[in-house]
Amino acid sequence: DINNASSYIMQALQKDPENLELLSQAFRLNITQGNMAEAAKLAARLQDMGQKDALAETVLLLERIKVEDYDGARKFLDVPEAEGFSAITIPLLSSWMDLA
Repeated sequence: DINNASSYIMQALQKDPENLELLSQAFRLNITQGNMAEAAKLAARLQDMGQKDALAETVLLLERIKVEDYDGARKFLDVPEAEGFSAITIPLLSSWMDLA
C-alpha cells in the first residue's frame, strides 16, 4: 500500500529529518505516487546533504528545465564520464537545451 507507506515514512521523516535512509525512501515513494513537487523538494534535500543520487539529480534537472532555467539544468549534465542510460540521455538533453 504505497499511499500508507508514503504517509508513514513522511511522518517518520518529520521526526528524524536528518535520516538519509528515510529521506531516500520518502523521495522514491513520492515519485512512485507521481507527487513530483514533493519529490523535487526531497531530491534537493538529498543533494544538500551531499548525497549522489542519479534519480534525484534527474528530478532536479527536469525541474530546472520545466521553469526554463537551462543554465541551472546544465550543472546536472556536467558528468565527466557518463555511463549506461546517462551516456545516451545527457547528449540528447544538452542538445535539446541548446535549441531551447
